[in-house]
Amino acid sequence: MPIWQSKAPEPPLTTGALGLSPEEAAKLSKTVMVEPAIPPARATRYRFYAKGQNHCQDDLKKLLADRAQRNETGPQPYCTDNPTAPPTKGSALIL
Repeated sequence: MPIWQSKAPEPPLTTGALGLSPEEAAKLSKTVMVEPAIPPARATRYRFYAKGQNHCQDDLKKLLADRAQRNETGPQPYCTDNPTAPPTKGSALIL
């Protein structure tokens, strides 16, 4: 039996949701590299950069080149200013 799921897009992931204090979050750049999980891994990775040291686009180019060399497939990593939480999978039974 399907469970109701919202059709609204996931809200952006905040540094507060990750357990960072406002002081720690203030030291981070806005742009984040998101590395979606590639099986067998199950966790999406988020790479944050310090302000003034954001090399997301450079790191992304290197990462994509490495993936191409290893012939990896699956979701591509990307840089974004509004990362969202990874999609949740699973099901539940409510009695």
